[in-house]
Amino acid sequence: ALDLPSPAQVTAPALLPAQVTPALRPAQLPGGIPDFVGRQDLVRLMLGELESATGTADGQPRHVPTILLTGRDGIGKTTLALRVAHAARDWFPDGQLFGRLRAGGDPASIPAGILERFLRSLGVPPGAIPDSIAERSAMFRSSVADRRVLIVLDDVMSVDEGELLLPGSPGCAVIMTSRVRLPGPPGSTRIEVGLLDDPAATELLHQIIGRERTAAEPEALRELVRLCEGLPLALRIAGSKLATRGHWRIGRMIERLADERRRLDELYLDGASIRATLEISYESLPAVAQRLLERMGLLDDLDYPAWVSAPLAELPVPEAEDVLEELVAAGLVEAWALADGTVRFRLHDMVRLFGRETLAGRETAERLAAVRRYTGCWLWLVSEAHRLYHGGDFYVVHGRGPEWPLSEGDPGALLADPIRWLHQERHALVDAILLAARTRLDEICWDIAVTSVTLFELGPYSEDWLQTHEAALAVTTQEGNDQGTAALLYSLGLRAMGQDLGRCRDYLHRALALWERLADPYGRALALAGLAGTERLAGHLAVAAIGYRQALKFFRQAGDPAGEASALRGLGQVEMDQGRYDAARDLLEQSATVATAAGARRDATQSAYYLAELYRRHGDLAEADGRMRQVARETRLAGDVVGEGYSLLGQGAIHVRQGDLVKADRDLRAAKTLADQSGDALLTGQVLLSGAELDLLRGPVSAARAGLASANTVFASFGAPEYWNTRCLELESLIQQRERNG
Repeated sequence: ALDLPSPAQVTAPALLPAQVTPALRPAQLPGGIPDFVGRQDLVRLMLGELESATGTADGQPRHVPTILLTGRDGIGKTTLALRVAHAARDWFPDGQLFGRLRAGGDPASIPAGILERFLRSLGVPPGAIPDSIAERSAMFRSSVADRRVLIVLDDVMSVDEGELLLPGSPGCAVIMTSRVRLPGPPGSTRIEVGLLDDPAATELLHQIIGRERTAAEPEALRELVRLCEGLPLALRIAGSKLATRGHWRIGRMIERLADERRRLDELYLDGASIRATLEISYESLPAVAQRLLERMGLLDDLDYPAWVSAPLAELPVPEAEDVLEELVAAGLVEAWALADGTVRFRLHDMVRLFGRETLAGRETAERLAAVRRYTGCWLWLVSEAHRLYHGGDFYVVHGRGPEWPLSEGDPGALLADPIRWLHQERHALVDAILLAARTRLDEICWDIAVTSVTLFELGPYSEDWLQTHEAALAVTTQEGNDQGTAALLYSLGLRAMGQDLGRCRDYLHRALALWERLADPYGRALALAGLAGTERLAGHLAVAAIGYRQALKFFRQAGDPAGEASALRGLGQVEMDQGRYDAARDLLEQSATVATAAGARRDATQSAYYLAELYRRHGDLAEADGRMRQVARETRLAGDVVGEGYSLLGQGAIHVRQGDLVKADRDLRAAKTLADQSGDALLTGQVLLSGAELDLLRGPVSAARAGLASANTVFASFGAPEYWNTRCLELESLIQQRERNG
């Protein structure tokens, strides 16, 4: 139970009691609710503030305590205000006044009407009440002077209208609620009322539905709390429906609320409605803010940066951000700052559904134009991020989808660190691709998807890669978009390169066939380079070399230095796999030089990795160690999970050769963690194999055999490249020899 301070514990003020008759001591507070839950910290804070109205250290009150409760629709501001007002009513023996502004358009709910009612309640004859609102406000202050009156003002929409209803004399106190984030009168205590936490929301449902029923469906109860978002009004509506429908299981309510198209319909009971409360806030917005709210309903339940408001509102960024802040002030959009100072914005589910529902009533062309601008802006930003990271528009194909640049035209500040930005915006980026797919914007959709591989190939984002590309591929196939289909198949082939060699070949052959039909030499270069990589991994080195040389010619013709560096690197790997280390070094150094000159950082780092690997295989361990450490630093800074995993694998292999088994174990464990995160089967298999070799050196044959078995399983699922099969057989022979020797 809530431990409220008793009025008897409060020292009475040294004031003469107001000379009023009992009939002139208004008691207008509406009744409270018996099942009030949570908010105990806020109740204590508010009571402490109201207590200050009863006196100070010298017994004389010096200010009018004013509390402003703000929060979104249905959050329980009025319930909290009345809870505290009833608890404190004995501290204000001269009366309690209650005014609800905007009560269904009733003239009595505007400040002038409320002042008239307050004055009559305080004993002012109707004929003596002036017409001017300023005079009514002055008369009200005079009427409560030297009295101890508590005033509760519900749903105040502006500071000006709130100040008209404030007393001026110490001894009185005010509680105001507002769905708008008002600054509050000077000296006021402003409290943002948040959602109920899970325990409080659950307790509310226990009290409304009954503990026997809620105890029978604990999982459904938790899901009901989630779907209602901890919003007291939604919880009360859903709970009351269940309370009056004893034959319903909680699970049935879950099924009905789970359908987003019906959720707002379900959250209605006997005039209480989430939709109605949202409509009040919506109608109070200017038209441009209404449009932005509607269009934000297109987005998924995620958090977003401020710039997304620009393409949605079709405004320059500064103006769009101002409109977005209006939605924040109206309690319709949530905003918070991250540790780096970046501000994020989010619509709660029910607000998002309301926005989407309202937008559905607009013309289709208006909705489609908003999606085109929004996804076109993503295409512009992702393309810029790709160019900044790779040093140019290299190693990627683009479509004809229109970009929508932000008003500044220069994403420099936004993309100062393009990879960090891509990591931060990954969820919103994926949602934008899926939105373009749902809207059948095939050109924009496939272009964003394949350009986003700049991010997907760096980290543990294999599922995002697959989800976005399958969605885009479905659209390009339906629309007969062969260029987009080829680009997506090629990209899916790259994804499968580290997972399933057979599937990788299939994707790349299909992409190559389409690009050959389209007579696209650059597309052919991409597919040929990818297929050459599969041949190298399979041990078909001569075939791989032919493919790399063909790709190299096309890349040079297209003027793509990153592609050229990639083909040179592939040729260097082929030479290294054949033990021709001098030729391999020349090709890898050429690759690194071309990539560095072009500003293609990732390609330069990959070439540096293979140079370090070359020195390791050649036995120059000191040189290999220094180079591999540098690669590890660069991949870590770039957020390249796969690249860092390979560099740690290389460091572990070097430490094994150096006899430093402790460092080798450390590096291989770290590499295994990154391999698991990335889902790269080839990396995983190599780490397991190196770990088994380490185990054999440390002594436990059983651990080495178990590790080898795991590596064999991974390589078998991948497609059993010949080089790794050979290493597995060599390790198997060593294990058998150790077992024979005891």
